[in-house]
Amino acid sequence: MEMTVRTFEQIRLFNAYSHLYLRQNPVNERTKLGYAIRRVQESKSFANVLWQYNHELDCIRIDNALIDEKTKEVILAEKSNRPYKYDTKGLKKVSEEENDFAKEWDKNEFEISCYYVKELPEDMDEIMKEHLTGFVIE
Repeated sequence: MEMTVRTFEQIRLFNAYSHLYLRQNPVNERTKLGYAIRRVQESKSFANVLWQYNHELDCIRIDNALIDEKTKEVILAEKSNRPYKYDTKGLKKVSEEENDFAKEWDKNEFEISCYYVKELPEDMDEIMKEHLTGFVIE
């Protein structure tokens, strides 16, 4: 596998579009392109970058979550799209910090494994090609 340097924004978009490509048709996973996508997604370099990003986001969420006064534990949310409970001020703050963090993190560059294929599906649209280029398309 070769290595390449990509911004987190490029990595994030590759991740989204590659998952979309694989879900569009079950046959896609059994193609050379599907194999290449899986190789990149399952590489240590790719997984580590996504882990770091999610870890940092989780720290922001925990730092702003409500704390039980008696136990000093973070209060977990039930039946919510967020894992922790927040008061109004905390929710606004965590949302703002998440957005700021994401904007800054998008600019960071990382060395990522890439695995190029030579043949592409004829019906692949230009947006898909754009976001897979540099990872599985040269």
